[in-house]
Amino acid sequence: MRTGWAGLVVGATAIMTKGIWATVYFEPTASAIATERRGHVLIGMASVLLVMLAALAYFALAAPLSTPIAILAAVACVGIALTQAMAPASLLIAYPLILGALFGGLFVRREPQPWMES
Repeated sequence: MRTGWAGLVVGATAIMTKGIWATVYFEPTASAIATERRGHVLIGMASVLLVMLAALAYFALAAPLSTPIAILAAVACVGIALTQAMAPASLLIAYPLILGALFGGLFVRREPQPWMES
């Protein structure tokens, strides 16, 4: 289950990256603006998927709390950068956060909580 989770995180990050690069244009032509709108939709879909994967990592995979925090921080970083028109630069911060979350989700486990025991 952890490798499937990691694959979904990598896939969502790739979708977010494609969406970020779709928001970059040099002339405000009709096709460039339509591509930018598609980019915003891709970023939104990837953000929702990453938030769900952060919850899955914490509750189902028993990953440490730093794993979902890193994923949510990467999503917030990209969201804030979109409002400031600095989206490509946000990847410099988001990628290391996602890589740290992948490491935490794949290789680190926390102590089981009482509600986790079946």
